[in-house]
Amino acid sequence: MVNRNISQCSQRWRRINPQKMRNPWTPEQDKMLQELYNQYGKNWGLISEYIKGKTGKQIRERYINKLDPMIHKQAWTEKEDQIILDSYITKGPKWSFISSKLDGRSENMYSQPTDSEQCTY
Repeated sequence: MVNRNISQCSQRWRRINPQKMRNPWTPEQDKMLQELYNQYGKNWGLISEYIKGKTGKQIRERYINKLDPMIHKQAWTEKEDQIILDSYITKGPKWSFISSKLDGRSENMYSQPTDSEQCTY
């Protein structure tokens, strides 16, 4: 490449790489991911070979944050809110640490509230 250094080429590839397209997940892909997870476990790289257009990292994030049956999807309780507040006050926005204090809640559930659940912390 003319007038492009290694870093620029690498950054550009990360943007245009068709493997990393950010298309929305389909119900069929979710079902396939659940089936493949049951077969291969947390081998995200192997699973990515079966789900076209998704990287191992995207697959891992989808499973952990949306499909894992151990995730609680019920409304937040006052006790959970207090644990989050106390942890945030003492540790700051260390979402991995905070998520370890509550069972069944993924890290993204704290740091990225849904439109219907706006955090005011």
